[in-house]
Amino acid sequence: RLMVQLRNDVLAEATQLYYERKKLQIELADGLLNPDELSRKQIRFDEVSALLDRLTGGAFSKLLKSSP
Repeated sequence: RLMVQLRNDVLAEATQLYYERKKLQIELADGLLNPDELSRKQIRFDEVSALLDRLTGGAFSKLLKSSP
């Protein structure tokens, strides 16, 4: 039972991080950020990407590399 809760927690965290990354990706692409905001958002984008990669055992970065 504890394993099921742990799995659900990990899936919830991965889902939250994935959508945070998508939002950051949109903000970075729209070109409306000043240079300071752009730097902060890019750092957070990289951090969220790394967290997703860690949660997936590297599968996230492999998926990104294989996508066109």
